[in-house]
Amino acid sequence: MKQNMMSIEEINAKLSNKRDKNYLRVSKIEHQGTTVKTMCQQTVHRIDQTVSAIKEFAKTDWKQPMKSNPLNSAMARRVLGGIEIKIGFGTKNEKIGIEPAQFKLNRDAQDYDEAIEWLEKVRAFILDGAFDAVFEAKLQGYQERAALGKQARSSKNNVSQFANAA
Repeated sequence: MKQNMMSIEEINAKLSNKRDKNYLRVSKIEHQGTTVKTMCQQTVHRIDQTVSAIKEFAKTDWKQPMKSNPLNSAMARRVLGGIEIKIGFGTKNEKIGIEPAQFKLNRDAQDYDEAIEWLEKVRAFILDGAFDAVFEAKLQGYQERAALGKQARSSKNNVSQFANAA
């Protein structure tokens, strides 16, 4: 047998990196409050993304089935006979008051340019501050929902603590 055999404890002592599971914990992200200005900037950015997605889609053949040739955009989607654009805010694209617009993409017409022009008009209105009141109301709604959620979580914790105590 070899003379320099070590026990498992000695091997672990030499390999130990002195870290435990607490080292693996992820720190919390500090909440950054949203303002009307950032809401406008985010919406304008999403409009720009939608314009570029429509331009990319215009290079493809609209005759292909919707599933094999989708329109990849947060604000626009492919519908039978064309595209539908819904201006909204957030990851769920929540409505901000503008009704969705439909544009033809079929053998009768291909309204790519009209769709892009319409998006540019909406973009200009947002940058001019026409939707500031709408964004302010949406922000107020978010704050109310957050307060209700916090209240529901605290009451749920109180009920579970009461149940555990009984």
